[in-house]
Amino acid sequence: MPASAPSGGSAPVAAVVLVGGRARRMGGAAKHLLPLGGSTPWRRALSALADHGIAPVVAVGPAPDETAPEDGAKGAGAVTWVREEPPFGGPVAALAAALALPALARAEEILLLAGDLADPEAVVTRLMCRDPTPSAPSLVADCGHEPRKAAIRGPRAAGTLPEGVTSEGEGALPDGSAAGVVFRAEGRPQWLAGRYRVAAVRAALAALGEVEGASCRALLGGLPIRWIPDEDGTSADIDTPDDLARARADADRSEEPA
Repeated sequence: MPASAPSGGSAPVAAVVLVGGRARRMGGAAKHLLPLGGSTPWRRALSALADHGIAPVVAVGPAPDETAPEDGAKGAGAVTWVREEPPFGGPVAALAAALALPALARAEEILLLAGDLADPEAVVTRLMCRDPTPSAPSLVADCGHEPRKAAIRGPRAAGTLPEGVTSEGEGALPDGSAAGVVFRAEGRPQWLAGRYRVAAVRAALAALGEVEGASCRALLGGLPIRWIPDEDGTSADIDTPDDLARARADADRSEEPA
Protein backbone atom coordinates (compact mmCIF):
# COMPACT_ATOMS: atom_id res chain seq x y z
CA MET A 1 0.00 0.00 0.00
CA PRO A 2 1.27 3.49 -0.68
CA ALA A 3 2.98 5.06 2.31
CA SER A 4 0.35 7.78 2.48
CA ALA A 5 -2.46 5.41 3.41
CA PRO A 6 -2.97 3.31 6.52
CA SER A 7 -1.03 0.11 6.34
CA GLY A 8 -2.56 -2.97 4.77
CA GLY A 9 -3.11 -6.38 6.23
CA SER A 10 -0.37 -6.53 8.87
CA ALA A 11 -1.82 -4.01 11.34
CA PRO A 12 -4.68 -5.15 13.59
CA VAL A 13 -7.81 -3.55 12.14
CA ALA A 14 -10.98 -3.25 14.21
CA ALA A 15 -14.30 -1.59 13.52
CA VAL A 16 -16.52 0.89 15.32
CA VAL A 17 -20.11 1.08 14.08
CA LEU A 18 -22.34 3.91 15.32
CA VAL A 19 -25.99 2.91 15.71
CA GLY A 20 -27.24 5.23 18.44
CA GLY A 21 -28.64 8.30 16.68
CA ARG A 22 -32.10 9.74 17.23
CA ALA A 23 -33.18 9.27 13.58
CA ARG A 24 -35.59 12.21 13.82
CA ARG A 25 -36.16 12.34 10.07
CA MET A 26 -37.04 8.65 10.11
CA GLY A 27 -39.52 8.89 12.96
CA GLY A 28 -37.05 7.53 15.50
CA ALA A 29 -36.64 4.20 13.69
CA ALA A 30 -33.58 2.05 14.29
CA LYS A 31 -32.13 2.79 10.87
CA HIS A 32 -29.53 0.05 11.03
CA LEU A 33 -32.33 -2.54 11.33
CA LEU A 34 -34.48 -1.34 8.43
CA PRO A 35 -35.19 -4.00 5.78
CA LEU A 36 -32.87 -3.48 2.85
CA GLY A 37 -31.99 -5.84 0.03
CA GLY A 38 -33.26 -8.92 1.83
CA SER A 39 -31.28 -8.02 4.93
CA THR A 40 -30.55 -4.90 7.01
CA PRO A 41 -27.70 -2.38 6.95
CA TRP A 42 -26.52 -3.86 10.26
CA ARG A 43 -26.38 -7.46 9.12
CA ARG A 44 -24.77 -6.46 5.85
CA ALA A 45 -22.11 -4.44 7.68
CA LEU A 46 -21.32 -7.33 10.03
CA SER A 47 -21.04 -9.75 7.12
CA ALA A 48 -18.74 -7.41 5.22
CA LEU A 49 -16.49 -6.95 8.24
CA ALA A 50 -16.34 -10.70 8.80
CA ASP A 51 -15.51 -11.29 5.14
CA HIS A 52 -12.44 -9.07 5.54
CA GLY A 53 -11.38 -10.53 8.87
CA ILE A 54 -11.98 -7.27 10.73
CA ALA A 55 -12.23 -7.78 14.48
CA PRO A 56 -13.12 -6.88 17.10
CA VAL A 57 -16.30 -5.03 16.21
CA VAL A 58 -17.65 -2.45 18.64
CA ALA A 59 -21.19 -1.12 18.23
CA VAL A 60 -22.08 2.12 19.97
CA GLY A 61 -25.76 2.48 20.72
CA PRO A 62 -28.58 0.74 22.56
CA ALA A 63 -27.70 -2.94 22.88
CA PRO A 64 -30.42 -5.33 21.70
CA ASP A 65 -32.27 -7.07 24.51
CA GLU A 66 -32.66 -10.82 24.68
CA THR A 67 -36.21 -10.69 23.31
CA ALA A 68 -35.30 -8.63 20.23
CA PRO A 69 -35.22 -10.31 16.81
CA GLU A 70 -31.87 -11.88 15.94
CA ASP A 71 -29.77 -9.13 14.44
CA GLY A 72 -26.42 -10.73 13.78
CA ALA A 73 -25.01 -11.93 10.49
CA LYS A 74 -23.78 -15.22 9.14
CA GLY A 75 -20.07 -15.55 9.70
CA ALA A 76 -19.87 -12.51 11.95
CA GLY A 77 -17.98 -12.65 15.21
CA ALA A 78 -19.06 -11.35 18.59
CA VAL A 79 -19.98 -7.70 18.88
CA THR A 80 -19.06 -5.60 21.91
CA TRP A 81 -21.75 -3.07 22.77
CA VAL A 82 -21.22 0.22 24.55
CA ARG A 83 -23.30 3.36 25.05
CA GLU A 84 -21.91 6.86 24.83
CA GLU A 85 -22.36 9.10 27.85
CA PRO A 86 -24.68 10.82 27.83
CA PRO A 87 -26.87 8.88 25.40
CA PHE A 88 -27.25 10.78 22.11
CA GLY A 89 -24.07 12.66 22.94
CA GLY A 90 -23.02 12.62 19.30
CA PRO A 91 -20.56 10.71 17.12
CA VAL A 92 -17.41 11.92 18.87
CA ALA A 93 -18.76 10.89 22.28
CA ALA A 94 -19.64 7.53 20.73
CA LEU A 95 -16.15 7.06 19.29
CA ALA A 96 -14.57 8.04 22.62
CA ALA A 97 -16.68 5.45 24.42
CA ALA A 98 -15.61 2.77 21.97
CA LEU A 99 -11.91 3.57 22.21
CA ALA A 100 -12.09 3.43 26.01
CA LEU A 101 -12.93 -0.28 25.85
CA PRO A 102 -10.26 -2.92 26.49
CA ALA A 103 -11.49 -4.64 23.31
CA LEU A 104 -9.80 -1.96 21.22
CA ALA A 105 -6.63 -1.66 23.27
CA ARG A 106 -4.52 -3.50 20.67
CA ALA A 107 -6.13 -2.14 17.53
CA GLU A 108 -3.78 -0.08 15.38
CA GLU A 109 -6.43 0.96 12.86
CA ILE A 110 -10.20 1.19 12.92
CA LEU A 111 -12.92 1.38 10.36
CA LEU A 112 -15.36 4.03 11.59
CA LEU A 113 -18.75 3.38 10.04
CA ALA A 114 -22.24 4.79 10.25
CA GLY A 115 -24.73 2.06 11.05
CA ASP A 116 -27.10 3.24 8.33
CA LEU A 117 -24.82 2.93 5.31
CA ALA A 118 -26.86 1.92 2.29
CA ASP A 119 -24.05 -0.22 0.87
CA PRO A 120 -21.72 -1.21 3.70
CA GLU A 121 -20.18 -4.02 1.65
CA ALA A 122 -18.87 -1.58 -0.95
CA VAL A 123 -17.62 0.86 1.72
CA VAL A 124 -15.74 -1.81 3.68
CA THR A 125 -14.30 -3.40 0.55
CA ARG A 126 -12.97 -0.09 -0.70
CA LEU A 127 -11.53 0.95 2.64
CA MET A 128 -9.66 -2.35 2.81
CA CYS A 129 -8.18 -2.03 -0.70
CA ARG A 130 -4.44 -1.90 -1.14
CA ASP A 131 -4.89 1.62 -2.48
CA PRO A 132 -8.47 2.85 -1.94
CA THR A 133 -8.03 6.37 -3.28
CA PRO A 134 -7.91 6.14 -7.11
CA SER A 135 -10.97 6.97 -9.17
CA ALA A 136 -13.63 4.27 -9.23
CA PRO A 137 -12.89 2.58 -12.61
CA SER A 138 -9.38 1.58 -11.54
CA LEU A 139 -10.61 -0.26 -8.46
CA VAL A 140 -11.97 -3.34 -10.19
CA ALA A 141 -8.55 -4.90 -10.67
CA ASP A 142 -7.21 -3.67 -7.33
CA CYS A 143 -9.84 -5.00 -4.95
CA GLY A 144 -12.81 -6.22 -6.89
CA HIS A 145 -14.95 -3.18 -6.20
CA GLU A 146 -17.39 -2.57 -9.03
CA PRO A 147 -18.49 1.05 -9.44
CA ARG A 148 -22.19 1.28 -8.72
CA LYS A 149 -24.61 1.67 -11.62
CA ALA A 150 -26.35 4.66 -10.11
CA ALA A 151 -25.76 6.96 -7.19
CA ILE A 152 -28.38 6.68 -4.47
CA ARG A 153 -27.41 9.85 -2.63
CA GLY A 154 -29.96 12.56 -3.19
CA PRO A 155 -29.07 15.98 -4.58
CA ARG A 156 -26.85 17.88 -2.19
CA ALA A 157 -25.16 21.19 -2.61
CA ALA A 158 -21.45 20.89 -3.16
CA GLY A 159 -19.51 21.95 -0.10
CA THR A 160 -16.01 23.11 0.58
CA LEU A 161 -13.56 21.21 2.71
CA PRO A 162 -13.41 22.22 6.36
CA GLU A 163 -10.49 24.34 7.44
CA GLY A 164 -7.48 22.17 8.17
CA VAL A 165 -8.62 19.27 5.98
CA THR A 166 -6.12 18.48 3.27
CA SER A 167 -6.74 17.68 -0.34
CA GLU A 168 -5.94 14.21 -1.66
CA GLY A 169 -2.30 13.26 -1.21
CA GLU A 170 -1.37 16.39 0.76
CA GLY A 171 -0.58 16.92 4.43
CA ALA A 172 1.12 13.60 5.02
CA LEU A 173 2.74 12.98 8.39
CA PRO A 174 6.54 13.41 8.57
CA ASP A 175 7.03 9.65 8.06
CA GLY A 176 5.03 9.85 4.83
CA SER A 177 1.84 8.30 6.21
CA ALA A 178 -1.64 9.75 6.61
CA ALA A 179 -3.83 9.44 9.66
CA GLY A 180 -6.62 7.94 7.61
CA VAL A 181 -8.42 7.41 4.36
CA VAL A 182 -11.95 8.78 4.11
CA PHE A 183 -14.68 8.96 1.50
CA ARG A 184 -15.48 12.41 0.13
CA ALA A 185 -18.78 12.87 -1.70
CA GLU A 186 -19.65 16.06 -3.56
CA GLY A 187 -16.90 17.90 -1.70
CA ARG A 188 -18.04 16.76 1.73
CA PRO A 189 -15.98 14.48 3.96
CA GLN A 190 -17.88 11.36 4.98
CA TRP A 191 -16.18 10.92 8.32
CA LEU A 192 -18.28 7.84 9.19
CA ALA A 193 -17.00 5.99 6.14
CA GLY A 194 -13.30 6.01 6.91
CA ARG A 195 -10.29 4.07 8.10
CA TYR A 196 -8.12 5.72 10.75
CA ARG A 197 -4.94 5.17 12.71
CA VAL A 198 -6.02 4.68 16.31
CA ALA A 199 -3.04 6.56 17.76
CA ALA A 200 -3.93 9.64 15.72
CA VAL A 201 -7.57 9.52 16.79
CA ARG A 202 -6.64 9.08 20.45
CA ALA A 203 -4.34 12.09 20.22
CA ALA A 204 -7.10 14.13 18.59
CA LEU A 205 -9.52 13.15 21.34
CA ALA A 206 -7.04 14.22 24.01
CA ALA A 207 -6.52 17.56 22.29
CA LEU A 208 -10.25 18.13 21.83
CA GLY A 209 -11.17 17.62 25.48
CA GLU A 210 -14.97 17.85 25.64
CA VAL A 211 -16.58 15.21 23.45
CA GLU A 212 -20.28 15.66 24.17
CA GLY A 213 -21.93 17.34 21.21
CA ALA A 214 -18.65 17.65 19.29
CA SER A 215 -18.68 17.11 15.55
CA CYS A 216 -16.54 14.69 13.58
CA ARG A 217 -15.15 17.72 11.79
CA ALA A 218 -13.97 19.17 15.10
CA LEU A 219 -12.23 15.91 16.00
CA LEU A 220 -10.89 14.70 12.68
CA GLY A 221 -10.74 17.85 10.56
CA GLY A 222 -7.14 18.61 11.49
CA LEU A 223 -5.77 15.17 10.67
CA PRO A 224 -3.84 14.51 7.45
CA ILE A 225 -6.25 12.53 5.33
CA ARG A 226 -6.15 10.79 1.97
CA TRP A 227 -9.49 11.12 0.24
CA ILE A 228 -11.46 8.46 -1.57
CA PRO A 229 -13.42 10.24 -4.31
CA ASP A 230 -16.99 9.00 -4.06
CA GLU A 231 -18.17 9.38 -7.62
CA ASP A 232 -21.13 7.00 -7.48
CA GLY A 233 -22.74 7.36 -4.05
CA THR A 234 -20.95 4.44 -2.43
CA SER A 235 -20.84 6.13 0.99
CA ALA A 236 -24.51 7.19 0.97
CA ASP A 237 -26.40 6.69 4.20
CA ILE A 238 -30.08 6.54 5.08
CA ASP A 239 -31.22 9.75 6.73
CA THR A 240 -34.69 10.19 5.23
CA PRO A 241 -37.53 8.09 3.78
CA ASP A 242 -36.39 9.21 0.33
CA ASP A 243 -32.88 7.90 1.06
CA LEU A 244 -34.38 4.57 2.07
CA ALA A 245 -36.48 4.38 -1.09
CA ARG A 246 -33.41 5.07 -3.24
CA ALA A 247 -31.36 2.50 -1.33
CA ARG A 248 -34.02 -0.15 -1.78
CA ALA A 249 -34.37 0.61 -5.47
CA ASP A 250 -30.61 0.40 -5.89
CA ALA A 251 -30.49 -2.89 -3.99
CA ASP A 252 -33.23 -4.29 -6.24
CA ARG A 253 -31.29 -3.23 -9.34
CA SER A 254 -28.12 -4.89 -8.07
CA GLU A 255 -30.00 -8.19 -7.76
CA GLU A 256 -31.24 -8.11 -11.34
CA PRO A 257 -29.62 -10.61 -13.73
CA ALA A 258 -26.75 -9.12 -15.74
